[in-house]
Amino acid sequence: MHYVIYSKGLVSTWILDYPHRLLYDCGEGCATALGASVYAVEAVCLSHSHVDHLAGLPTFINLRNLGKGANEKPLTVFYPASNARVREWLGFILKHQHLKYEVACRPLAAGELMQIQGGRNPKFLEGFPVPHGREPSFGYRVLEERQRLKAPYSEWPPEKIAGLMRGLPAAERANYMETYRKPIVAYTGDAMPLAPGPGCPFWEAETLFHDATFLNPADREQLAHATLEEAVQSALDNRVGKLYGIHVSNRYFAREIREAEARGRERLPALSLVDSARVVEIEE
Repeated sequence: MHYVIYSKGLVSTWILDYPHRLLYDCGEGCATALGASVYAVEAVCLSHSHVDHLAGLPTFINLRNLGKGANEKPLTVFYPASNARVREWLGFILKHQHLKYEVACRPLAAGELMQIQGGRNPKFLEGFPVPHGREPSFGYRVLEERQRLKAPYSEWPPEKIAGLMRGLPAAERANYMETYRKPIVAYTGDAMPLAPGPGCPFWEAETLFHDATFLNPADREQLAHATLEEAVQSALDNRVGKLYGIHVSNRYFAREIREAEARGRERLPALSLVDSARVVEIEE
């Protein structure tokens, strides 16, 4: 997996998900940092209407229009259907653009699936509600369709499963399989933690980008953003493979961020706090 990230609380947040051609939010400076990579994006996924998550959208749209690249390539902007402020922002931004390409503003209902890739294992984008004060907000996740053994066969020892499959005609093997959707990547935007368990949108996700605004819980005055401790606990409770803490408050210095990351890794070794001082490129 390949991501390019910038995230500093109250300043700017955006994440380019290269494999899925998605941009999660579009804070200030996004287009400047990405340059020609703006053409790699097929859809922007806006979490809510706060300016640190969408102030970069006018420049992003304009650069795709006037830069050297695929100027006619269409763009979809997904946003929570319940958030009228995002809809107003988009209307204002597009009203003042003269575009060579189509921008489709697509409101998403919670749980609505949009297929983003085909093939043997198709992938889907889904928005899910996250708690962020009184602002209607979404997180997003990418799901990959996969096959697995049905219960109780999935609980058999490997050698017994292998023996069963060897003795079956290929046409009959499907009777023992079921289709499920595996969370590949999930992004919470600005959010408090969600209730853990199999019903959580990022249950057993391979990669999770989670709000970790406050490194010290005592610094939080309102219940609108998560602490690093809460993000780590949420990742542990939901069996997440890799956690990236984002939206770290700009009150913390680099030394404090690295020290907090080291403490967090004592509980969750697969933790990384995104450096809020620079654009970060990650390859997994």
